Amino acid sequence: MIRRHKTTIFTDAKESTTVFELKRIVEGILKRAPEDQRLYKVTQHPLRAPRYTPRDTRHEITDVQGTEL
Repeated sequence: MIRRHKTTIFTDAKESTTVFELKRIVEGILKRAPEDQRLYKVTQHPLRAPRYTPRDTRHEITDVQGTEL
């Protein structure tokens, strides 16, 4: 996933993909030359397992699964 301002780009990149290859992917989408790009690796925090109670409705459970706690 690549973010630029309010734009989020989902790509099919593997861990073995080089930075230059990622820059070429971004160039094709945003029309910015690779030398004009700066990419930063940001680590994500893992999601914690949600705790459900018998009173939770199906709708509430779906909402919890889509948010980071």
